[in-house]
Amino acid sequence: MTSILALASTALLTASVFGQSTNVADQVRALDKQQREAALRGDTTFEEQYTATEYVSINVAGVLSTREQILARMKSGDVKLDTIDVDQEEAHIYGDVAVMTGREHVRGSYKGHAFDSWARYSRVWIRQHGAWKLVLFHETPIPQPGQ
Repeated sequence: MTSILALASTALLTASVFGQSTNVADQVRALDKQQREAALRGDTTFEEQYTATEYVSINVAGVLSTREQILARMKSGDVKLDTIDVDQEEAHIYGDVAVMTGREHVRGSYKGHAFDSWARYSRVWIRQHGAWKLVLFHETPIPQPGQ
């Protein structure tokens, strides 16, 4: 009887851990999607709530921007995003750290100059005091698929 209880406990614990991992991955995927949607709307509320104070972004040109610089750029209206298409998205969970990777195609304009870029990206989220915060976004340019 003891061994059956031990096996049942192990099975429940394993299912619970794997279920939590999937649940956490789904939570972070949803936050990632909300971040893209907010960026398309030019809405800084999401960035203000879900980026850590030490957040940095490295764009396809290799330019590093702080949280304050990103917020100022969004508020200025200099950046207008038309589309952000994402595929090959994966979530990797390491306890209180989540790493999102994928491929993106972004179209928009910066100070009136149109851009159309393809990139591989990484977003690093950390869980602080029970809440997920974005701490790093990094893009690496890639050729347009099919070229």
